Parts: sequence; structure tokens; C-alpha cells
Amino acid sequence: DVYWCTADVGWITGHSYVVYGPLANGATQVLYEGTPDTPHPGRWWEIIQKYGVSIFYTAPTAIRSFMKLGREIPKSFDLSSLRYVSGGGAAMPQAVAERLKASYGLDYVEGYGLTETSPAVSINPMYLEEYNGSIGLPLPSTLISIRDDDNNELQPGEIGELCVKGPQVMHGYWQRPDETALAFTPDG
Repeated sequence: DVYWCTADVGWITGHSYVVYGPLANGATQVLYEGTPDTPHPGRWWEIIQKYGVSIFYTAPTAIRSFMKLGREIPKSFDLSSLRYVSGGGAAMPQAVAERLKASYGLDYVEGYGLTETSPAVSINPMYLEEYNGSIGLPLPSTLISIRDDDNNELQPGEIGELCVKGPQVMHGYWQRPDETALAFTPDG
């Protein structure tokens, strides 16, 4: 596989998904500094074709903006190397994921993470039929729940606060115990 995450390396996603993650896993990756439409609106598709990118990680906002340009630009490039598209930063609407599949034959794998956690805490595996618009399954050693204002776990379908617990989650503010006590519950 050839992996490409389009995030700017100055963002936490850039650190985790452009630099540390791929290097730690020995991945073959593309690094690109520049806008998606310079010097032309097909720049990202051109890069995918040139380097044989098979896993493309970008923001759902970028996908929606490309889709507004129509099918002609991506269809002018050989995108046969792409196996799937993944992303985070916002929920991918089911209708957009379906259009991505219908228009380009590409599956979208949605993930969820936080600036405070850096890496993803959950992802929707490809084998699930309906995966867009949800944060997916927790990654190993990660617990995810929805809780009310009194920290009681809610049932599926109920609305509350998303709580994430795991080794990758921030457990307090560095050298600020008073603020940590206000922000974090004793059980994590």
C-alpha cells in the first residue's frame, strides 16, 4: 500500500497521521505541502495517480468540495490504485459516502479522534455495511460511552456527552492539579 494523509503537518492530525504513525509502521507514504487545487483543481488526483496511492486519508470537507466540482476532473486521472478513502475531523454524511461509492467506486472508512488523544479512538471497519455518520467501534484498550450530566451511562439512541477512556486519552493538565480536579472525574 501507498498511504497519503492530506493533513498539514502543523496540525495534530499531521503529527499523528503524516509523520509518527506511518513512520512507526514502516508505511510507504506521500508527503505533500500545498493546497488541493494548485496549480489546478485535479492536483490531488494527479498525485494519487503518479504515486499509486491506495489509502487516501482526508477531511470529509475536502471530499464534499471535490464532489462539487463534478466527476470530470477525477475521471481524467487513473485512480485504480485507490482501495479506500478514510478521514476524520467531521462526520461523513451517509449521502456523501454513498455518492463517493457510486461515482468513484470508493469506500469511505470513518474514524473518530480528538486533539487531546492524537490518534483515532474509534473507526468503522470496512466489513460493516452501515458505517458512515457514526464514530464506529472503539479501538483496542479504548472504552467509549455516552453519559448524562451526572456521569450515568446512557442507552443506545439517547443523547448525552461522549466519554472516551483509554491509555491515549489525556488524564490531566500538566502541572495544573487544580484545573485537573475541576475537569476530570476520579474514575477517568
